[in-house]
Amino acid sequence: VYKRQALSIQYELIARSGKTALPGGVGTFNGFSGAPAIDSDGNIAFVGAGGQDGNGIYQSGIYTASGSQLQKVADKNTLIPGGGGAKFTTFYGSDLNDIDAGRVAFMANTVTVGKTLGLYTNVGQPASSDLVELAIVDGSEWTESGFPWVDGSKVVMRGKRPSGQTQILLWDSSDLSMNYIDPGVGYVVSPANQPSISTDATAFRRYKTGSSQMVIDDAGSIEVLATIGSTPLPGRAGEVFSNFSYYPATDRGGLDAAFQATGGAYRGVYKRANGGALEAVADTSTAVPGATGNVFYWFNEDGISVANGQVAFVAEGMNFLHGLYTDIGGNLTVIVDDQDNNTIDIDGRAEQVNDIRFSSKSFAHTPGGYMVVFRAALQSGGTAIIKATISTDTATPEPDISVSG
Repeated sequence: VYKRQALSIQYELIARSGKTALPGGVGTFNGFSGAPAIDSDGNIAFVGAGGQDGNGIYQSGIYTASGSQLQKVADKNTLIPGGGGAKFTTFYGSDLNDIDAGRVAFMANTVTVGKTLGLYTNVGQPASSDLVELAIVDGSEWTESGFPWVDGSKVVMRGKRPSGQTQILLWDSSDLSMNYIDPGVGYVVSPANQPSISTDATAFRRYKTGSSQMVIDDAGSIEVLATIGSTPLPGRAGEVFSNFSYYPATDRGGLDAAFQATGGAYRGVYKRANGGALEAVADTSTAVPGATGNVFYWFNEDGISVANGQVAFVAEGMNFLHGLYTDIGGNLTVIVDDQDNNTIDIDGRAEQVNDIRFSSKSFAHTPGGYMVVFRAALQSGGTAIIKATISTDTATPEPDISVSG
C-alpha cells in the first residue's frame, strides 16, 4: 500500500498475460485489448486473448471478474444469438464495452450474412451466458454505432441509421423497448458522440448551427451543463468554453458529470458534483501531482470518469509523462504513472508500469471504496489488468512518496 496526500491506494492483480488461465479456454492469457470496465459492485469486464486452442483457433473473448472469480461471457466458440449457428470472430477492447451489476454490453465481429459487426448483451437475461443482440450495425437497422453504456436494465449508445441520421438509442431489458433520446428541437447528435447513462439520466453533446452544448437528458427533460461561447470557464475569469469532448461521464442519476473541454488557451477536466456548479478539476496550467516541476499537457477525452462526485482521469505531462490521477479527498493525487510513480505492489512483488489504459467506464464507488481498473504494460514483461482500491486516510496526511523506476 502506497500513501500519497492522505489517500491509501492498494493494487490488486486481476489477470496477467502468461500467468492467468483463460476461463473456458486453453492455456493462459497472452494479452488484453483496450481498457477494462468496472461497476459499483466492483465487478470488472475486459477483453483478453490467448494462444491456439485444440482446434488451432486463436482464442479471444470478453471476460468478467467478480472478486477472485474469473468467468467467460463469450469467446470464439460462442454462438451468436440469432446467427444461424455462426460464432463470434473478433472482440473489441473494453473501452467499447461496459458492465453494471455484473452484466455486460459489448461489441463483436461476426460472419453472419448481411452484417459483420454487432452489439450484444446479457443485461436482464436469466444467466450471464444468455446473450441477445442490441442493434445491427452493418445491417438493416443501423449502419454504424458507438460504445454501449450500461446502467441497471438499460443500455444507451449512439448509432447512425441508414437514412444517415445519428441518434442515441436507449434499450431497456425490463420491457425490451428501444427508444430514441430526443436531443431537443433544432438540435442533432454528432456521429462522434458517446453518451453515458445513470438511472434515467443520459449525458451527451448536442449541437445546431451556432450552438453546441453539453447536456443531461432525464426522462425527456434536458438540463444544459454548458454552452460553447457563453458558459464561463471555471476558474478562468473572462474565458468561456470553446469546445467539448464527445465522452461525458455521469453518475448518481445525473447529479454528477465530468468531461474534457477547452476554453481560451486552456484544456482541462471539468465536473459538477451533487448537482452543483461546474468546477475545474485540472487544466493545462495545473501542476502534476508526484512530478515536481511538471504541468499537465494533455487530457485523454475518453479517459475521464466520475463516481460519487469524484473524478479519475488519464493525462499527460511534459517530457512524455503519462499517468492516472484522481481528486478523491479534495486534492489531486497520482494513482500510478510511467515515470516517478511507476512502481506498484501486485502479486506480492514490486512491478514497474510502462503504459496505462483507462476509460470513462473504469472508475466506480463501491462498498469497498473507490476503485479504478486499468490495463498496464509491465517493465518485467507482458500486460495485466489491475484494480486499485482508493480510500481516504483520516490520519494526518503523509508526505508524498515518489518511488523511482
